[in-house]
Amino acid sequence: MRRLLTFLALLLLVVCLLSDGRKRNVARADGGEDFVADEVVVKLGRASDLPALASQYHLDPNPLDQFGTRPIFRLRITDNASVENRVDQLAHDSRVLFVEPNFIAKPPVGGGNTWSVGNTWSVGGDFGSFVSQWAPKDRLT
Repeated sequence: MRRLLTFLALLLLVVCLLSDGRKRNVARADGGEDFVADEVVVKLGRASDLPALASQYHLDPNPLDQFGTRPIFRLRITDNASVENRVDQLAHDSRVLFVEPNFIAKPPVGGGNTWSVGNTWSVGGDFGSFVSQWAPKDRLT
């Protein structure tokens, strides 16, 4: 029993250390989608534009995350500006190919979203119905 408690305590410690440790504030967009209140996701034409862009728009130049080696970054807003205003400003900058709030993804079923019958992937949920769709065929070939 003591070994189990020690293991669980160490596991909890590792999880805490691996998390970023910040409490994330959640905001809601006009369309009803939740997003992280002080973060944006930006795709740049060139990664080398990141330092100047970050300085100009009060973004942390050290990305919270990057999408592989692509110039797509999750960036923290440093001046308490609203995400919506910062997205609007960045969208008008020619160095930015894409920008949006850091939306919090939820599954269509059980994640707070309600879908009508016929719009959900869970209706008819047997294997035959799944493989008859175009997307699985496309991925399997």
